[in-house]
Amino acid sequence: MRLFLISGILSVINDFQNTSYESSTINMVGPAFLQKLTALEDSASNISSIAGPILAGSIYALVSIPFFVVTEIVVEMIVIFLIFSMDFELTNKQMIEDSDQSDGNQSNWQLFKLGISYIVNHKNLSFIMIVVMLVNFFMTCLIIGQPFILIHYFHVSNFNYGLLSAVTSIGMIASGITLSFLPEVKKPVKYTFVFGLLFGVTISLMAVPVLLDNRFSLLALIVYALISLALGTMLSAVNIPISIYFKKYIPENYQGRVMTVSNVLGQFLNPVGLVIYGVIFDHAQAADIFFWSGLISMIIVLMYSSRLRGKAQKTTN
Repeated sequence: MRLFLISGILSVINDFQNTSYESSTINMVGPAFLQKLTALEDSASNISSIAGPILAGSIYALVSIPFFVVTEIVVEMIVIFLIFSMDFELTNKQMIEDSDQSDGNQSNWQLFKLGISYIVNHKNLSFIMIVVMLVNFFMTCLIIGQPFILIHYFHVSNFNYGLLSAVTSIGMIASGITLSFLPEVKKPVKYTFVFGLLFGVTISLMAVPVLLDNRFSLLALIVYALISLALGTMLSAVNIPISIYFKKYIPENYQGRVMTVSNVLGQFLNPVGLVIYGVIFDHAQAADIFFWSGLISMIIVLMYSSRLRGKAQKTTN
């Protein structure tokens, strides 16, 4: 019971801290340095996701569990000190839209609904959110499918499985570092549309290694690694501009609400996708699952983008 309480409390605190920090970034560095900061943050997060488990696994046999607990406490105290030393109003020159109602007189549920209403009323933002939701859902296809094809189709060793699993993160790191040196994306909606289509194509291409004959298992693994590398590169390449769009173009008093809605939808779709794909992989061929998942993703992006352009034309006429 205590383990459930600890996990729940840490998860809530982490979500609260992340949402608050993301909403305050624009006031700490200003628009000119936003892409560089976001890209480097994304790269640091991906590096830690690779190095953390390796480091923990290396020292787990040498130290006791209380050592990890004490280390966690010390690190959290350092983080708290660093947070309190930061100036969250350093460049606070952003114009904030007036709200029709005072936030102090509204419940959390009302504030959450205001965030949903803001997304629905801004078509470009709603399109971006649709793509984000699609990525969250169809990524569970890879979470379930990756170990399935590597273990059942290719019978890879534990070491090779670890290497292939890290390829996606390597692509995300490389993409984040590259974006930190490039100019800011000027058309995030068009950028998101292109990514949505490429994401669907990449998911469909995951069927290719499975279709190759066992005599070409090495070639299949190389193709799989290249596709995973491309997928990781694309994920980071779109996450960073979307994050910048949220911070730069959404009014400050709506940023926390919109990000909360995005997080809630992502956390809801992930377990739903895991359950659905867990059942599907038990009753269908992996190649068919990857192909149709990517195709459905592309169809949804095309349908919603055409609907978005149609509404834009009606508005201008």
